[in-house]
Amino acid sequence: MDQHSPIVATDFLEYVAFLEDELERRKLQMDAAQSKHDDEKACLKAQKEVALDRLREAREESLSLKNVDAQTKSMVYDMKNDFFETGCLLEEELKREKVLEEKVHSLEVELEMRNNLLDHRWRRHEKARKQLEKENAILKKKATLGWMLGCLSEVYMLSEPKGAASSLLKMVRSIQRELESENVVADCINDPLHVKLEHVEREISRLIQCVKAAPHSNDSKNNQSSKNRSEEEGPCFFITVRKANHKGEGVMSKAGDMQEEKGDNVREEVDEKESKTRRQQQQEVEEKLQSTQEEIKQTLGRLEASMGQLLEGKQGPQVPSPAQEQQQEGGDPPHQASEEQQPHVQERSIDDLILSRARMPSGKKKTRKAKQAAPSAATVTNNTKPFLPAGHRLSWGRV
Repeated sequence: MDQHSPIVATDFLEYVAFLEDELERRKLQMDAAQSKHDDEKACLKAQKEVALDRLREAREESLSLKNVDAQTKSMVYDMKNDFFETGCLLEEELKREKVLEEKVHSLEVELEMRNNLLDHRWRRHEKARKQLEKENAILKKKATLGWMLGCLSEVYMLSEPKGAASSLLKMVRSIQRELESENVVADCINDPLHVKLEHVEREISRLIQCVKAAPHSNDSKNNQSSKNRSEEEGPCFFITVRKANHKGEGVMSKAGDMQEEKGDNVREEVDEKESKTRRQQQQEVEEKLQSTQEEIKQTLGRLEASMGQLLEGKQGPQVPSPAQEQQQEGGDPPHQASEEQQPHVQERSIDDLILSRARMPSGKKKTRKAKQAAPSAATVTNNTKPFLPAGHRLSWGRV
């Protein structure tokens, strides 16, 4: 046992040294592991902070996305309301335009009827004037024949005894009274005079025979027959009797001139009255057409504004870029000049449209092209937007 004790002690010492070495090695390993663990812990803390920052950013982004989504939904709702209201306005304006087109058509028909009436009256006036000229020519012929008959009657009365030419004097006096009346020319239009040439020829031939005939018996018979014929047939022309031939010619020429002057004055008065009425009617029709055209212009302007708003609603909201915002804040954009010039072009197109509709015949259908309005059209505010319940579906029918 004494032999083995030093060996055991050395082994024990070696074992203790080994254990110490192992302890030191383990301590070193533990220190290395602890340092490594500390490093990993610091790295994990940094990663945790980064993850927390990212989570915070994600939450903020989700909140902003929720806000944007809510704004988008509200904008879509507003746009739907605007679209619905614009459709209602467009339907109302189309109905108003249809009513105005019917008014214009009725005014055109009325104008055409008045023009036809004026043409008919003008033709009737021309016909009456020609008839009056014809009657004046007949009156001149009657005056000439009457003057001849008066001259022959003077010779007959000088050659006849007293009381034998009473029927002829009665006829001449009645003719003189009718000729001296003022309504001779006016009555010629409604009741034209008729010249009985056969009766005049018979009277002239009878007077010539009475002058040439010597026996008084034949003269008395002729006077009785002329009296009967004059009572049956009556006066057949207008004449004033004078004793002297040259005086009779002067009086008859003056009477013809007076009748011609009266006829000319009557025609001038009728022409003036018809021209005045025609001008008044044309002026009234022009005023009606002008007021209707102004209403059509206003209606088309409102239609263009609603169509522009409708087109803007279909295109959707456009988010301006920073450069565009700077241009809008700093100065006028380059397309502003074109927008300022656009209303003039639209007004000209409206005038052309009205003129084309005025020239278009009433039987044909009128077509109208929709024009895009300027962006500065009248917009609908939030206070004037109609309420649409949730789940309401907008429908746009054909007009």
